[in-house]
Amino acid sequence: MAQRSSQTDDRLTVGDMVRMGRYPYKELFEQYDEKDEEIVNKALEKTGLLDFKQRTLGSMSGGEAQRALIAKCFAQTPEAIILDEPANHLDVKYRLELMQLLKQFPGLIILTIHDLNLAAEYCDYIYAMKEGRIHAEGTPEQLLTEELLEELFEVKFRAVRCDGRLFLCV
Repeated sequence: MAQRSSQTDDRLTVGDMVRMGRYPYKELFEQYDEKDEEIVNKALEKTGLLDFKQRTLGSMSGGEAQRALIAKCFAQTPEAIILDEPANHLDVKYRLELMQLLKQFPGLIILTIHDLNLAAEYCDYIYAMKEGRIHAEGTPEQLLTEELLEELFEVKFRAVRCDGRLFLCV
């Protein structure tokens, strides 16, 4: 899933777009059925958008539209999801809810993320990139050290632990 879809018609309803996630399971001209609608509703509920089902995409904020794209991903019932900055346009509340939701996903998730505190809290394994190449890899505890972050970003970092959680600041 890309950061933002510029190829989506703003006149589509949220429900219609999320329903498109069921398309791979349909034969040519086959209609969506009750099972599809149930899956769509569950995806909308998980992302907090069930009440937005009839709203058009053009009437939504960037964060709401991002959650609708994630609902479409969930409607595909995938085993793996690849996401590019999924929390990028989200308010803090929805950013945390989304990351918690992704953490509960039973399959594999590969995502790009620039928010180091979200990476520390929600990622199990990290590949740190520098100049387009993998510079280091490991668990958040192994990778998110002041020394490595200073090497990667060329600024001073401070790692602080509070209630067992790691917080990174510049």
